[in-house]
Amino acid sequence: LGILSLASMIRKYGYPVKVLDAHADGLGISGILSEIEDFEPDIVGITAMTVMISAAAEIAKAIKEHLPGITIILGGVHVTAEPIETLRRYPQFDFAVVGEGEVVFTEFLERLSKRLDNLNLEERNFPTQSLVWREGVQINVNPRRAFFKSLDEFPPPAFDLVPNLFNHYRLSVFGTKKYKSVGLVTSRGCTGKCTFCDLGVVGRGYRANTAQYLIDLMKDVYERYGVSDFLFYDDLFVGSRPRLQEVCDIIIKEKLPFTW
Repeated sequence: LGILSLASMIRKYGYPVKVLDAHADGLGISGILSEIEDFEPDIVGITAMTVMISAAAEIAKAIKEHLPGITIILGGVHVTAEPIETLRRYPQFDFAVVGEGEVVFTEFLERLSKRLDNLNLEERNFPTQSLVWREGVQINVNPRRAFFKSLDEFPPPAFDLVPNLFNHYRLSVFGTKKYKSVGLVTSRGCTGKCTFCDLGVVGRGYRANTAQYLIDLMKDVYERYGVSDFLFYDDLFVGSRPRLQEVCDIIIKEKLPFTW
């Protein structure tokens, strides 16, 4: 869902984008390289949790060796927690984004395409907030961008970029098997202070899509894909009681065929 949100955002600004889920498609590194060659991107973005960082680095290294002209940018919870150590350990990553990436990645692409043509990467200055970048052997970490509060300004996830949505992606054991189901994230952050939880990407506090945005999103997914069952992966879906009440009221009033 995070990748699809990023893809949707940068596509909104006119950038052609391809989503490649190598795990879902059963692709090894040779298959990944083949897909990248076909699409001919200028930039490859990779996301990684800590358990995935070694595999992400292996993929990035293969891309650099096979297609050295491509810029590679990393995002996700691992690099958010350890930005300097990650880029120092894995020189195949040119840049990284700390925290949530929709606005940061879009600004990065704008600067890269409009202001920084024909310059050597090491000679570029990147003032984009929340960006981590390499300058020779030095790793630079720009100041963190404030969390974006108006989530309704983000376009919905680009589900159309994922092939075989219902063949590849299985919901958790809590999901239903009777209906077509899809997972959604409709809020970010959590007000809890559990010591074991890292909210470095989405932050503490609570931000949410409005009830109407959520209903419109559910309707759109229903009309496009026949999905009537939803599993909400929010850290704190019930963080706003009035929003939850409004969502339920609209579903009842409009007799929407949704389970969740």
